[in-house]
Amino acid sequence: MKIFMLLVAITGFFNLVIATPAIAPVKERDLSHIFCCNEIGQGWVYTLPSLIPTTAMDLTPAPFFALPKPDCIQVACRERAEVVLCSENADPSLFYVDNVAQYAQDIINKCTIKVDNVDKVCGHAFDTERYNVIVKEIKEGVACTAPWPATS
Repeated sequence: MKIFMLLVAITGFFNLVIATPAIAPVKERDLSHIFCCNEIGQGWVYTLPSLIPTTAMDLTPAPFFALPKPDCIQVACRERAEVVLCSENADPSLFYVDNVAQYAQDIINKCTIKVDNVDKVCGHAFDTERYNVIVKEIKEGVACTAPWPATS
């Protein structure tokens, strides 16, 4: 089994080095479905769409996010809004930053509603390759660990 070191910028503030078996990134985007928060009953709260990064460069200059095991990580946050990437893959996986950003935009396009005359968004996009992206307000008491716009 080949082992390599992969340098992935998770935020603009630090880099994560992962030693993992040689893996290829998850293939092209293949949207399974999007649920808006008012459809799924998770108790998530809507946030302002203007606080959500929707381009890869807003998220990170790296081409991939890496998750070494099934897990969820906050990949971007601003004020009380966050983008979360979750993997259900048992093996380490790489996810194209472009795809994550596009799913955030897809959620904004489908799930934006008016609340007291203000646009708000909250949703969950699923890919057929066993990963998903969540856009929502950060839970009370949870820190913003991946602020954007990223600073060097």
